[in-house]
Amino acid sequence: MRNSFKKALSLVLALTLLMSMVCISNFAVSAESTQYKLGDANTDGNVDVMDATTIQQIAAKLVTPTDQQRYLADVTGDGEIDIRDATIIQQYIAMVLGDAPTNADGYKIGDLVTFGENPTSPSTSPSTEPQPTSESQETQPTSVATKVVKFTDNQGWGEAYAYFWCDEYPDMAGEWPGVAMTKDGTNDFGQDVYSVEIPAGATKVIFNGIGQQTVDVTLADEEGYYTDGTKDDKGHFNVFPWSYVPATSEETQPTSESVEETSESVEETSESVEETSESTEATTESVATKTYTFYFAPLASDVEAGYKFIANVQSDADVENPWFPYEMKATGTTFNGAAVYAAEITVPESQNMLTLQFQVYDDTNWKHQILVVNSTVTPYSAYDGKIVVATANDKGEVKDYVADEETQPTSESETQPTSESSEETQPSSSEEQTVTYGLHMSDGNGSNWKTNAMTTEGDVATVEMQLTAGTYEFKITDGTNWYGNNGTIADTTTTTSQHGWDMSANDGNCKLNATGGTYTFAYTISTSKLIVTFVPAETQATSESVEETSESSEETQPTSESSEETQPSSSEEQTVTYGLHMSDGNGSNWKTNAMTTEGDVATVEMQLTAGTYEFKITDGTNWYGNNGTIADTTTTTSQHGWDMSANDGNCKLNATGGTYTFAYTISTSKLIVTFVPAETQPTSESVEETSESVEETSESVEETSESTEASTESVATKTYTFYFAPLA
Repeated sequence: MRNSFKKALSLVLALTLLMSMVCISNFAVSAESTQYKLGDANTDGNVDVMDATTIQQIAAKLVTPTDQQRYLADVTGDGEIDIRDATIIQQYIAMVLGDAPTNADGYKIGDLVTFGENPTSPSTSPSTEPQPTSESQETQPTSVATKVVKFTDNQGWGEAYAYFWCDEYPDMAGEWPGVAMTKDGTNDFGQDVYSVEIPAGATKVIFNGIGQQTVDVTLADEEGYYTDGTKDDKGHFNVFPWSYVPATSEETQPTSESVEETSESVEETSESVEETSESTEATTESVATKTYTFYFAPLASDVEAGYKFIANVQSDADVENPWFPYEMKATGTTFNGAAVYAAEITVPESQNMLTLQFQVYDDTNWKHQILVVNSTVTPYSAYDGKIVVATANDKGEVKDYVADEETQPTSESETQPTSESSEETQPSSSEEQTVTYGLHMSDGNGSNWKTNAMTTEGDVATVEMQLTAGTYEFKITDGTNWYGNNGTIADTTTTTSQHGWDMSANDGNCKLNATGGTYTFAYTISTSKLIVTFVPAETQATSESVEETSESSEETQPTSESSEETQPSSSEEQTVTYGLHMSDGNGSNWKTNAMTTEGDVATVEMQLTAGTYEFKITDGTNWYGNNGTIADTTTTTSQHGWDMSANDGNCKLNATGGTYTFAYTISTSKLIVTFVPAETQPTSESVEETSESVEETSESVEETSESTEASTESVATKTYTFYFAPLA
């Protein structure tokens, strides 16, 4: 064994001596010298994906590198070993790198570096033109190959990352969450727009931020992408392409003054677009156009919040920006009790729709949307004169539009108020009544079906019935459709669902196992939710038991005396059904503040100074709370409001001071709190100035409209109306 080792050592020494004699120019490379390619972080002789992995381990402090590894891993030459070095290597492997960075000694990734006795730096400097080996010549790209991808953060993440890859190189972007995107500015809706330069070879990307992410996006020739707020079954946001138009304002969070300036800027931009449109029309007089009308019935909560509604249409035309947003205007009519908005859309006869969205915005931000047509070629005429009624979970139902006042006569019912003002608006008993919604129910033995008329107020149809013990079957009908649920109710839905049962035209009969008593059926039209409550026959309270229960309320609930302070006297006709029971800013001195009920929503507006308030909502019998804490408004944590439950404690409100509006949706037990800070409430003068500005802008728009009409007299057009019914 020792002889074999001596022979091998002698052979190595002989070869070394021979090489020194043959090539004297290599004298500087001693027996202790080593050569590696810059980027060969694991020093295995190759620059490949394993080196990118080694760099990621070094950056995460999972591996302690040698001095040589540290030098070879720093391919960016910035003195740091991080994800940027791993990305350069991945781009180099994928042949999409382009111009590689140069380190302080003039080396680029793939260049041979010779290490001598001092391993922290190369023993020789490269020539002006480094001579790579034949292997590196085959893999080194000769041209820049990258592309820019944009993403609109309309979910308010506040940051965005792009995790991109292709089938051949799945680790192209390094470790999750990928490469941080650069904020370019905001669009016209105040939403942040980000961009990132990625390898041209990348075919897919996931946009992500603050723990949220999109679905896998297959990259196309689109400039930008956005999410409509909907998610797949994994909870990942769905993504759609669009062309990015930068906003006219750089401010991302405008003050009340800047909002007005932005509004003026948008109007000016609109005027310039109209002028451009005039110019375009002048050159395309021979193009035949038609006008369609789309109708939309938003959710009542969106209408009450003062949101604006946009019909956003993607055309199938081969143009640079095929998206055309149309602001919808209130028609002053209702459809099944829901407010109706409309937009007139004029387009060339040859064009169709690819996508139709009804979007909901506040003054600056996108809130949510109803996606009606999704990447499907659809003629505009398919929705002309139709109405899209918003329902729960950002869904919409398409129906033939006929306004309520045209077909729905007001019917008198036993549950209407008896005040003189109400009587003036009710028809006389001799007028014809039309039953719109009904409860179609069998008797307690499952036979003898009968339709019981329901009273519709706003978005809710109700009926109260006295039932004996038995098993009943039923459905809800609107005169055309029959809505059921295959489940069984034991006296009330509230034991299994606070927000009611989903009723569907595709389901069978509901079953009610009744023990007997007074049963109330409340059906919310926009969400197809049914809530059944009951009072057992043997427990229906007398007036004396009600008074005893009132006196035994908790310390935090109103006493009979405090209730009397806020309730109207017996001589008054108005009865306060819902109230906001609130402490002062120090958590004491509780008082019930009367709420105004309109349809399905009870509201109250209050002036509050800075402090911490506790409160609950009461309907005179139950107390609804939430164990959380609100910082001025619920809109920062939930677009749809806070869940209020009879099982929870007091809500807390940390108020900074101002005007606070509490809006409680009765059917869903949702509470939305909004506020206007005291220092930002506009004076009457600023309101008048804004009004004058709006009137001036309106006049200029009318003048532009007249000019447009004058320049397009020879163009045959048709007008279509799109309707939309938002969620309640």
